Formats: sequence, structure tokens, C-alpha cells
Amino acid sequence: MNTEDKLKQLKPEKNPAGMKHLCTLGGHSGLIYAIAFSPDGKKIASCSADQTIKIWETDSGNELFTLKGGKETTFNISFSPVSNIFASGSHDNTVRIWNADSGKEINTLEGHEDAVVSVSLSPDGNKLASGAASGDRTIKIWDIDSGKNLRTLEGHENAVWSVAFSSDGKIIASGSHDSAVIVWDTDSGKNLVTLEGHENAVRSVVFNPDGKTIASGSDDKTIRIWNVQTRKLLHILEGHTARVVSCVFTPDSQLLVSKASDNTIRLWRTDTWQTVAIVYEPSANEWPPQLSFHPSKHILAAHGENDMVIKLWELDYKILLGKDFISDSVPYTTAKIALLGDSGVGKTGLGWRIAHGSFKEHSSTHGQQFWVIHELGEKREDGAECEAVLWDMAG
Repeated sequence: MNTEDKLKQLKPEKNPAGMKHLCTLGGHSGLIYAIAFSPDGKKIASCSADQTIKIWETDSGNELFTLKGGKETTFNISFSPVSNIFASGSHDNTVRIWNADSGKEINTLEGHEDAVVSVSLSPDGNKLASGAASGDRTIKIWDIDSGKNLRTLEGHENAVWSVAFSSDGKIIASGSHDSAVIVWDTDSGKNLVTLEGHENAVRSVVFNPDGKTIASGSDDKTIRIWNVQTRKLLHILEGHTARVVSCVFTPDSQLLVSKASDNTIRLWRTDTWQTVAIVYEPSANEWPPQLSFHPSKHILAAHGENDMVIKLWELDYKILLGKDFISDSVPYTTAKIALLGDSGVGKTGLGWRIAHGSFKEHSSTHGQQFWVIHELGEKREDGAECEAVLWDMAG
């Protein structure tokens, strides 16, 4: 494959191989913030800046209900894994419990002192965790039936953007603007461990359905994979060029899907953590909406058309898991130098060298260093692969 073909391979696509666009659900008059499948997959709930929640029929794409999500904008929604009950978190500091079959509000939970920006229901559907913005900074655990606040978890130093229950419901993970991921004991509310390493706000935390790992997406443009049992960092996934705002595992744990403010959705294999597809989807929202997977089919729900609609995608595992991974680097076996410059100069220079065969001068480049690389892109006799990694230190 020549260099031009490799550069094309790296370009995100509207319809990448292995992903089929099924339908588009439209009706909101404002940006969509969150999307969630019901546990039977028959319904989809979405919330928007238009201050409504819509319930859709998955198969037909028809709108079933439009609900008023509170006095102000609803930011997040979460279905019970065992019923058609779902919860919504609002800018009016409340959590509301709804019946997706009737469209009726069941209860309003009050107690937070700032906007509720994250909600998650436990696997048995009995408890709910809610995280609040910077004026509150707490996580509250609620009893669904009574609406009683069971306990309040304190430990984050800023907004709690994401909360998630483990598959057995025994622990909760939370991600905050303070750049930390905290793992909590559900029953006692004890802080079991604080996972540190992200260099900026953590927007999304999610447990792998197999119970083995946690994925966290951050404003530092990375996704970190943590071992649930040892609480140790396993992998750092790089490729996004802007804040990672949503992560979700497929129900069978074979793929992780991430959405970032760089207008892309990435699909990663969980056995190798390599990218297998990149979807280009422009976003108008600074925090694009959360992704959601159908519980029993290979169907992904994501935003589309600048966050005004929902797009449903069918994933072809045979293609996605059977093809070579997409690399974020282009091996260039005759390259002789690597450049590093201020304000992105180094990255621009290398791009011109590969694409046009010549360098473009930049007056702001304050210095140069040259290295002769004889084995770049080749595998040595001892099995080692020779690579050059170019880092854009200017961001």
C-alpha cells in the first residue's frame, strides 16, 4: 500500500466498512445530550436542550411520547436494566423517575444543590446513583421504590460528569472534572480507590459487562482501561484529537465505542485495543451526547447531523473483527528526520514531507534536530519492529 492510500485509510468515513446506517430519528428542536436503549431494546429515550425527553420505537423509528423533563434542560438519562423505568437528571437539580411504557412521571428526587449531570441505575433496578455539577460535587444513592436518599458520597473536588454501576451492583465508578476516577462500595459508600492518571476532566466512566475492566474517557483526549480487581491501569488508548465525552462497551464485551469532540466515533477491539473503524459525524455540541448499545443486537445509537438527530448503526462483526486494525501512524520507510516544533510546526512539516515530498518552511521554528533512521518501518531479525513516534508537544 503506498503512502497516499495509507493516508486515505486514516481518514474518518461517513459510512465505514462494517457499519450500516439503519435509520435516523428526528424530532428534537435542540441539541441532543443523551441517548439510551430500554432493556428489551424496543424503545430509545433521548433528552435535549429543547427541555424535552422523547421516547422512540426502535423498529419503526416512530416517536411514542414527548415528556417535559423538568423546569430546565435534562442532561442525562439511564434505563433500569430490568424494567421500562428510566431516570433523568436535570439542570433544575432534580432526578425524575419515568415509566417508558406510559410516559408518566413516577417520582421527583430532590436533594442535590446543583445540576444533576449524570445518572445510573443499578443492575437489579433497586438503586440509582446521581452525580452533580461543581456547586454540589457529590454522588447520591437513592432507593427507587421509596425515593429515599440512602447515602451521599463525598470525595470529588469538582463536577461529577459520569457515574456507573458494576455488573454485580457492588461497586460504583465515578468520573469528575477534577480528573479523578473514584471507585466506591455501593452499600457502605466507602471510597475503595481513587484512580489517578488523567490530566484533565473525566467525562465518561463505564464498566465492561464482563466485569473485568473500567474505561474512562477524558478531556486529555485519551481513554484509560483499568483492572477492576487490582485497580491498576492496563492500557491508554490514544487516537482522538479532542475531549473524549462518551464510552460504551458492546453487551458482549468485544468492542469499546468512544465519541469525542473531534467529530469522530471510534470502535476499538477489546482483545487488542486497536481501532477497527472511525465514523465521521460533525458535532455542534461542546459535549456530544452519550452513546448507547442495543442490549441484544449489534446496533449502536449515536447522534447525527450536528447533534440534532439520532442515528442507528448496525455493526457487522465479521468485517470489524476480521479486518486489519487502522493505525494512527503512517510507516514511511524512507524518512530521514523527525520534526518537533512549537505551535504544531513539527506536525505540519511532517505532513508536507509525506504528502508532497518537500518541506514547507516555518519562520517560527526555533530549532531543528536530525536523526538518521536506517530501519524505520522494518522488522529486525530478533523480531523487534522499528518505529518512530512523533509527538505534537504543542497539543
